[in-house]
Amino acid sequence: MVNDVLYCILNYYNHEMMMPYFCSSCVCLCLCVYVMCLQLNEDEEDNNLPAGYGSFHQHYILDGKIIAVGVIDILPRCVSSVYFYYDPAYAFLTLGTYSALR
Repeated sequence: MVNDVLYCILNYYNHEMMMPYFCSSCVCLCLCVYVMCLQLNEDEEDNNLPAGYGSFHQHYILDGKIIAVGVIDILPRCVSSVYFYYDPAYAFLTLGTYSALR
């Protein structure tokens, strides 16, 4: 169920926020590559990282609803924000800025 919610937010974000700047095939390609990369990461059994490191989804929840998702890599010497998307209905909250400050 959570994956369905995440997909719906990502799809809505891409449609509302990315379509005005990119053609639909570009957005689709980015989404497909992103999903394939997630699948590859999930299939890896030995990534040679200690427990607690790797790729994670941060769920931003407001009133019990997931409104944004941050995809991050936690590595031994840094945290890297890979991708961030949110429900465009909450754009007024400047969630991208909030995620960077968090």
